[in-house]
Amino acid sequence: ILAQGLRALANPTRLRVLELLKDPTKFEGPRAANGRPLGVTAKALLKHLRCTQPSLTEQMEILIRVGLVEARRHGRWVLYTRDEERIRQLKQTIIDHLLPPAPPVSS
Repeated sequence: ILAQGLRALANPTRLRVLELLKDPTKFEGPRAANGRPLGVTAKALLKHLRCTQPSLTEQMEILIRVGLVEARRHGRWVLYTRDEERIRQLKQTIIDHLLPPAPPVSS
C-alpha cells in the first residue's frame, strides 16, 4: 500500500483531486434528503482542474484502484468521494515506515 499510495499522491492532478474532494459541500450535485452531498461529479471537478476529461478519467481510475477514492453511480452521474479510512491508513503507514520513532517522554 505504501509504494502505490505514494505513487498516487506524486501526481499533482491526483493530489488536487483529493484536496477538492475533502469538502464536497462546495460543489453542486445530487444530495441526500438531509442536504448532504452524495459525492462530486467529474464535471464539477473539471471546473477546478487543468486537464481534459479523458485525463481526469485516467487519474480517477488510479485513485480508485489504490483505494483513496470511491466511485458510485447515482442516476446518470458517477459520484466521487474520498475513502477517509483508507487515507488515514496510508498516512499511518507513511508515519510508521518513514519517520523515526518518537523519543521517550521523560518525567
